[in-house]
Amino acid sequence: FPTRRSSDLFIETRKLSGDVAEGTIRREKEKLSSLGHVIGGMKLQDVTPEVVEQALIELRSGNSKSGKRLSGTYLNDICKKASLMFDHAVREE
Repeated sequence: FPTRRSSDLFIETRKLSGDVAEGTIRREKEKLSSLGHVIGGMKLQDVTPEVVEQALIELRSGNSKSGKRLSGTYLNDICKKASLMFDHAVREE
């Protein structure tokens, strides 16, 4: 992705679809931003399950944007949104 991040493209596609409420878009963006805090800037092909697992451990330990430990529920939501985003990125190449 030469100039735009996968998360930005994913969020824009969700918004343009008209199928997702604005509040949902805002929450999805925040969750993906939390993951991006730890692994942002990596190329998609470098994001392995091990990288994601380590990122979740860091977020759970307090290496979040807020400096607070993220709950298991919030991390689960991050995983769901990240999975959708990665699937979208692979489909769109």
